[in-house]
Amino acid sequence: MNKQSKWLVSASALLAVGTVLGACSSKSETPAAQPSTAPSASATASASPSKAPDDDKSKKFKIEIMKDLGAGAAMPSADKDALRPVFEKELNIDFVLNPVPEYDSKLNVRVAANDFPDAFVLNKQKVDDFSKRGVLLDLAPYKDKLPNLQKYLGNEIFNNGVQNGKMYFIPGLPGQSQRYFTYWIRTDWLAKVGMQPPKTLEELAAVAKAFTLNDPDGNGKQDTYGITGNGLAAFDPIFGAFGVNMGIGDLLQGEFTIKDGALQNSLYAPKMKDALTYINQLIKGGYVDPELVANKSANVRTAAFQGKAGIAFIDWASMMKDEYVQQWKAVNAKAEWAQLEAIQGTGGRSNNVWEVGAGGGGIVLPKSLEKDPAKLNRVLALLDYMGTQKGAYLSQFGIEGVHYNIQNGVVVPTPKLAEEGTYFFLYQMFGRDDKVYLPSKFAKQQPYIDNAFNQPHEMSYTTEVPLPEGYNAADASRYIAEQLVQFAYGKTAIDQYDKFLSNLETTFKYKSFLDGAQKYFKDKGAIK
Repeated sequence: MNKQSKWLVSASALLAVGTVLGACSSKSETPAAQPSTAPSASATASASPSKAPDDDKSKKFKIEIMKDLGAGAAMPSADKDALRPVFEKELNIDFVLNPVPEYDSKLNVRVAANDFPDAFVLNKQKVDDFSKRGVLLDLAPYKDKLPNLQKYLGNEIFNNGVQNGKMYFIPGLPGQSQRYFTYWIRTDWLAKVGMQPPKTLEELAAVAKAFTLNDPDGNGKQDTYGITGNGLAAFDPIFGAFGVNMGIGDLLQGEFTIKDGALQNSLYAPKMKDALTYINQLIKGGYVDPELVANKSANVRTAAFQGKAGIAFIDWASMMKDEYVQQWKAVNAKAEWAQLEAIQGTGGRSNNVWEVGAGGGGIVLPKSLEKDPAKLNRVLALLDYMGTQKGAYLSQFGIEGVHYNIQNGVVVPTPKLAEEGTYFFLYQMFGRDDKVYLPSKFAKQQPYIDNAFNQPHEMSYTTEVPLPEGYNAADASRYIAEQLVQFAYGKTAIDQYDKFLSNLETTFKYKSFLDGAQKYFKDKGAIK
């Protein structure tokens, strides 16, 4: 989920927690970044699938992976699937990738009939449910058969699936979209008001004030603002400068980060009150877009492109894709936008949090697969192959020499990729490394992509924290969102912040959520 999208949403859209085992018996129980300039996949030694000694490679197995089709492109028929023959030849398998609509209900039917796919996808809560029922394979004893996948994901991400020594799922690479966001600033406005790009909180406030009061667009009116963005997420770099890792998004639970072996929650950060006070001063001074709380992504672009605000917290794509550059240049051909470095404050520098928690779950295998060790080994070999450079490039770019070429160490797509590659993403069972993928599609924008990725971000593990019984995440999130707006806009005095936390802990049972998080990360061995 893009944590910079909507900020205030209806409770019904905040959390949908389903169970797919209703018909089952109650008896059953930092990624390592790949270089953006990589050698040819065919020349990489690690591209071969892992070989288990008890796997007879001459025997062919039919292997089915089931996943949610979602809203993406449908799979082509087998005879028109360019990727399937490659997987089958590499691993001597009859490979069925089975993305289906209405995934939960269809998986529920399969599970109830004890007709498991050989691998399938579950979110974290369903992983917990399935594992308690005893229908999932503990993958911990098989980790050594997944060396390429461990390397692709990085040890930290790979081991997000481990708890109490058990590993019931393999997570994928966390989404990168949070890392796309930076402050963008009108450099032509800076020149007009005689200022330099701000680097500190003090300088940021001064520029926001000048952009509001000093007529940077030269139209003789005070009709501009300093800062715009998508709700309070517009202030993520400001929170970060105070050492408050908010990452404000759709489901606002406070962010759990880990430092020096201790678990921290952003709502309890020592300088949270200072951050809200600073933001309140910007708002009280009139330096902030008055529509900020209600803004959606399109509104942020509109405010920025039409010259209503000179600083926007927005992703590189919304600012620098060709179609958007044309839009803001059409309004003012002399407009110039540049990315700001993360703002320095008393708490350091952090553009926003990067959610790396395994809340999305991942790939699971049925315990019944243990009854056929040879097939189990082949399934593991398939998963491991997906973590090789050749396997990862296959799902991202297709077939080398057909859908892409390697030129000077860089992936260069051919027209065939655009023609035939609309469904390739369905094969990306473990996510993709956008530091490799995006430059292949947006070579001209690569400097902006690199700049966004290289900004400091704190890693958050919030999404994987189990929700305790009786805790309503939607209600708590709505209350947190409402109260933070009240503090930021001065509707509630900042000296009432501790009272807000106390009410959150008791009335909304947030204390049970905090205690559960502490136990969860302790059991994982992530904190002392």
